Amino acid sequence: MRYNVCLMSACIPNYKSIWDLDLDSYQIHARCIILDTKTGYRSQFFAVSGVVS
Repeated sequence: MRYNVCLMSACIPNYKSIWDLDLDSYQIHARCIILDTKTGYRSQFFAVSGVVS
């Protein structure tokens, strides 16, 4: 099976001042559902977690 690779980015403005957290690193979690743009078919979800410094 062949997969296309795409990049995703998100910006959370002022998170340091809103949450009063000025840490060296943050743990993030993302969950995406693969969607066929022609048929609308939704496949299994893809989940990933990681640490951002």
